[in-house]
Amino acid sequence: MTPPHPRRVNQFCRDFAMDNCGRHIYWITDEGIGRTRLGGNKKEILVNSSAYLRISLTIDQQSQRMYWIELTQSGDEKVSIKSAKLNGKDITTVYVIEKVYRAFSLTVSKDYIYWQNYYQDGIWQLPKNQTLQKAKKITSTRLSFCVTCHLIATRYTIKEQIQGIQSCEALQRFIPRDSKNESTASVCQNYCFQGECSFSDEGDPTCSCKPGYSGERCEVNACHQYCLNGGVCSLNEASAPVCKCSAEYEGDRCEVSTFAVKCIQTVSMLKNLLNADVTSFTLSKGVKSTCDSPVV
Repeated sequence: MTPPHPRRVNQFCRDFAMDNCGRHIYWITDEGIGRTRLGGNKKEILVNSSAYLRISLTIDQQSQRMYWIELTQSGDEKVSIKSAKLNGKDITTVYVIEKVYRAFSLTVSKDYIYWQNYYQDGIWQLPKNQTLQKAKKITSTRLSFCVTCHLIATRYTIKEQIQGIQSCEALQRFIPRDSKNESTASVCQNYCFQGECSFSDEGDPTCSCKPGYSGERCEVNACHQYCLNGGVCSLNEASAPVCKCSAEYEGDRCEVSTFAVKCIQTVSMLKNLLNADVTSFTLSKGVKSTCDSPVV
């Protein structure tokens, strides 16, 4: 039994697509193909010529055109892939699919147009810039009657989409550069806090940290919590942390109390002089101090 054509549903949005360069949202309903600004203003219908069904709208930034699948009338065994400029002008028939009961999941890449075909059970490919050429079946698929259960996507990088398109210059900032000023994946954007981002052979982002920083994303400052007891940290010529301690502390990290050091030295000296156990001594003005005094 042949699957029936989808029924028309008034004002049902069958598909939508985004024009990132022109900052528009496009959609398909019974009214036709329309668009609006990202803020929802300036709504307009671009393609309102009669058609029984339109589905699978996709935007190609590189060619500045939109593509969709169109069925002229109910029961027609010919389904067309149509294209137009982003303003709705210059509507052309890219390809006619004959003896087809359902074509869907239209998408584009740098060089090709792809779609799925229920009747011919597979994914098909057509050169994007050669209209009315013969399509090629590139793979077979086992499709169920559920059209929306089967979607396809193509590898189409931002650089490929916007290269040479003046209206897309604002998107150039989403193409980070490596040390050779070559395009890299957008995952490097703001990845390293204090360092330069590059990619490993496995495609993972890695950081080369500035002097004085460490960590997977160069997020750790070498001076962070390095000096104790109020010591002031700075980096030496080798980018290693060094501490300037207050008068009450000493040591590489200001971890040693100078009082404790003097106390131990004094008690040791008294023991040697008196040849007796000494645990405390008297400071000036009769103040008694012990080596058990807490270090603050």
